[in-house]
Amino acid sequence: MTPEDVIDIGRQALTLSVLLAAPLLLAALAAGILIGMFQAATQIQDMTLSFIPKLVVFVIALGIAGPWMLRLAIDFTHRMFESIPVVIGVGRTMFLEEAQISAWIASLWLPFLRITGAMMAAPLFSSSYVPVRSRIAIALFTALVVAPVIPTPPAINALGLEAMLIAANEILIGICLGFLVQLVFEAIVFAGQTISMGMGLGFAMMVDPQRGTSVPILSQFFLLISLLIFLALDGHLAFLQLIAGSFSIWPVGIAVVSADTAGMIVEWSAEIFSGAIRVALPAVIALLVVQIGVGVISRAAPTLNLFAVGFPIAILVGYLVLYQMMPLFIPAMDSLLSPAFETAGELLKTGGAGG
Repeated sequence: MTPEDVIDIGRQALTLSVLLAAPLLLAALAAGILIGMFQAATQIQDMTLSFIPKLVVFVIALGIAGPWMLRLAIDFTHRMFESIPVVIGVGRTMFLEEAQISAWIASLWLPFLRITGAMMAAPLFSSSYVPVRSRIAIALFTALVVAPVIPTPPAINALGLEAMLIAANEILIGICLGFLVQLVFEAIVFAGQTISMGMGLGFAMMVDPQRGTSVPILSQFFLLISLLIFLALDGHLAFLQLIAGSFSIWPVGIAVVSADTAGMIVEWSAEIFSGAIRVALPAVIALLVVQIGVGVISRAAPTLNLFAVGFPIAILVGYLVLYQMMPLFIPAMDSLLSPAFETAGELLKTGGAGG
């Protein structure tokens, strides 16, 4: 290979970059001109008006020009492989057809999207203290493991509009699975908030690293304990097993998320309240008795300072009740996690049967 050949390859790469970017740039330019003319005529200077239409035009242009862009990239790849024997002097060149590349992308990319969607909403995996790179690595490793054993995905154009819709559906399926399990921990947080209000610790807030919002410190304590119990019960392994088995029950690209699927999630959402009541009920009853006792004392001794006596008593009794409640966390978590995984299995069967 001569220096002139290297320059020629560089020019081809630049030409390919321009051709790949041209449809999207031209579409964005046309949308920008039209939006600018509309804003000049109406005097509307809203940033949303300029951003959302450009995003829509970009997606449409990518869906229309995607197959052509993929063919250009494949042709350029063929030419680069053809130049390999020239560089090394000997050897065979491997040619990849467009159908093969699309099949490989579908067999790995679509499962990866479902697993990623599940980890976006699942407990522990979606926590902010789990680095994004670690989540991607776990999702990619799981996709590589399950890809050889899952049903073969349908043959689709990797950059076509159909592929984008299937990809969005796979992400939504994963989010549904993760959200069902995440609701268990929302019930635990709700129970902690309920007990905190009774103990007078509702004002003691701290940032929840899993959600990025402020929650009562007691709720954060409950959440940490429930996450440790989740790990001790091998809940993380059961969740990964649920995701891996979902491809057999609900194969990739077979059916879309329907209203029945959303209805099952809404019905399961009611478990937040019933689960929170089951966890918080002993402490709530004990604190209610304390409040009644303090009220009786205030009637007998009107000059007694309730704020100086009532709050310390409520906090002390609350801690004693929580200490006695700790062994109940294990059956409480098991009684919530088991129905959650069962509901996720029913959701997959309902969705898979829809195909």
